[in-house]
Amino acid sequence: MSCDIGLYIKTCNLCMELHPMETPEEQWDTITVDFVVELPAAHSYNAIINVVNSIRKHAHFMPMHTTVNEGTM
Repeated sequence: MSCDIGLYIKTCNLCMELHPMETPEEQWDTITVDFVVELPAAHSYNAIINVVNSIRKHAHFMPMHTTVNEGTM
């Protein structure tokens, strides 16, 4: 089975374009941000922002409003 997977990956155009991210040199050099939206309102918040530090893989979850913009962050 692993031979079949290896052959598939070698011939898949999408797979050939994927490359692993470089390891960041310092904490908070590289982060990922995800939004969970359309949640039922709780304490006037209706979304969650998830920020992950790529080096330590620590996740930070913060409540937010879906109407957030650059001026309110």
